Amino acid sequence: MKAYIKNIKSKYRNIKISRQNREKINEDEHKSEGFTLIEMVIVVTIIGILSSIVALKYSGAQKIARENADYANASVIATAAYLSKENGDDEGIYTSTEKLKENKYLDRIPKVQSKKGEKFSIETGDDDLKVKVGAKTFYPKEEKEQE
Repeated sequence: MKAYIKNIKSKYRNIKISRQNREKINEDEHKSEGFTLIEMVIVVTIIGILSSIVALKYSGAQKIARENADYANASVIATAAYLSKENGDDEGIYTSTEKLKENKYLDRIPKVQSKKGEKFSIETGDDDLKVKVGAKTFYPKEEKEQE
């Protein structure tokens, strides 16, 4: 075994590493591991694109949620108006959200979520009642919108 090791040592002593090979070995040893600037730019760009897609989808979900909140609030207003009407109050009471609040049928006047700056309005007919925001009817909810 000792003879075998001596033989290997003598072979490797005779091998000389050229200067170019030595510089290449040193470069490989000192080469830092990490990401290049181009790789980082590509990753940041992809993250930006994905976040904008998520933001667009999220804003659509918020719009639907605001409209659903308005449908629920319109239902509450309609229930308060029907209670006022059943109690025999004047027509003037159940056609105004302010008067429904004054007469304790509503704790507060709900704010419109889907259209900023608008207010709920109550329209009464013979036996029907509609709660609207602008031209859009929120109560009763139309059949085609319930699907």
